Amino acid sequence: MDLHVRTAGSGPAALLVHGGAEDAGMLDGLGHALAERGVRAVWYDRRGTGGSTRDNWPGGGADQHADDVATVLREVGAVDATVAGFSSGAVVALTFAARHPSMAAEVVAWEPAALGVLPN
Repeated sequence: MDLHVRTAGSGPAALLVHGGAEDAGMLDGLGHALAERGVRAVWYDRRGTGGSTRDNWPGGGADQHADDVATVLREVGAVDATVAGFSSGAVVALTFAARHPSMAAEVVAWEPAALGVLPN
């Protein structure tokens, strides 16, 4: 996988998706705090950020990022995780829910930056 993924803890999984102006480092504190509370936290540098690939970026926008979420969940064995996105990461989380509805237990969208551009 060409996406830089971080994990901590054990228990029910939660995947965290950062916004567009940062990388996964902004979620380090939250990831470790969740791990301390019995959650298997997973967070990653979105395509084009941090240690992740810049191949085909910006590419397919939210659809491509949503498919990357599905790839991360499969690769770390966390299908059925809670997926939480922040800012433009919330748009990614919502797009993921629309494109891969059976892959997450629930999706949390915190301040989606462009809610009006999502279909339906």
